[in-house]
Amino acid sequence: MKDAYYFPHDSNARSDPKVMALIKKYGIEGYGRFWVVIEMLRDQQGYQLKMCQYVTNALAMAMLCEEQEAAAYIDDCINKFELFASDGEYFWSESLRRRMSQKDAKREKRAEAGKKGAQARWGNKPDKQGSNGKVIAMPCDTNGKNGKVEESKEEDSKVNNSKQQQYDRNSDLESNSEEILAAADEWTKVDKVFTRLTGMPIPSPRDVEAMKHAVAMADGRTDLIIEVMEACHKNYKPAYPGAKIRSFKYFVPAIQEAVATVRVRAPSTEDKLSDEEKAKIQKLTKELTELLPDELKEVIDGG
Repeated sequence: MKDAYYFPHDSNARSDPKVMALIKKYGIEGYGRFWVVIEMLRDQQGYQLKMCQYVTNALAMAMLCEEQEAAAYIDDCINKFELFASDGEYFWSESLRRRMSQKDAKREKRAEAGKKGAQARWGNKPDKQGSNGKVIAMPCDTNGKNGKVEESKEEDSKVNNSKQQQYDRNSDLESNSEEILAAADEWTKVDKVFTRLTGMPIPSPRDVEAMKHAVAMADGRTDLIIEVMEACHKNYKPAYPGAKIRSFKYFVPAIQEAVATVRVRAPSTEDKLSDEEKAKIQKLTKELTELLPDELKEVIDGG
C-alpha cells in the first residue's frame, strides 16, 4: 500500500511569477487545476505521469474539462509557464520531486535509526523471527541479574504461563499482519487489471472498496475475478460512440455470479463452512450489491 497522501505545500505558492502567469491566462480555475495535477503526480511512481491518451482522459475527468483542453493546459504548463518538466514521454514537477526527495530521505533515516535502536536494545539475543523477516520481541528474562535467584515452583509456573501467553500474542500478531498484507496485495492485482482494461490510472475510493469486497467475497480468488473482468471487457458493447467502462461496479454482478457458480460446483467445500463464515459471505454480498446503481440492483433481484 502507498504511504499517507501528503506533500509539502508553500502557503505563498500563488505569488510565484510562473503561477501568476498561469492565473492570468486561465484564471483561478487554472490555479485549482494546477494543484489537481500536482496531487495526481504525488500518487504516482517516480512522481511523474505518462504523456499518453489515457492519462489525458484521466486529467480531463479530474479537472472537469474536455480532453483537448486538458492537453492544451498541460502543454502550456510545460512550455509556456515552465511549471512542469518533460522528456517527451513523461512529465513531472521538479519542485514536487525535490520536496518528496527530502521527505523520502528523512523517512529512510528514521527507518534506519529504528533498526539501529532495535539492534542496540536487543544486541545478539536470540529473537523470534516471523516468516515475513520481521523480528518479534520475546519476553524479557524474569530471573535475577545472574540468573541465580531461586524461585518457588509456584512462581516458576506463573513466569512460564506469562511467557507462553506473550508468545501466543506475538504469534497472533504475526499471523494477522501476514493476512492483512496478503489481502492488500491481492486487491492491488485486481486494481492493475482494472487500470489496464479501462485506462483509468487512479480508481475512485468507492471502486477501491468494491475491489476489496470482491476479493473477500471470492475468498482471495483474484484469478477468478480477473478472468471475469477480462470476459466482461471483451464483451462490452458501448451504449454510445466513445462510451467506456468507468467504474469497477460494472464488473460486480458478473463476479457475484461467477463466485456463486464456483461454490455450487463445490458443495463439499460449502458444507464445511461454519455459520459464522456463511453469515460473513452473505454480509459481503449484500454490501457489494448496495454499491450498484438501482437499475443493476433490479436486474440482480430478478425484477
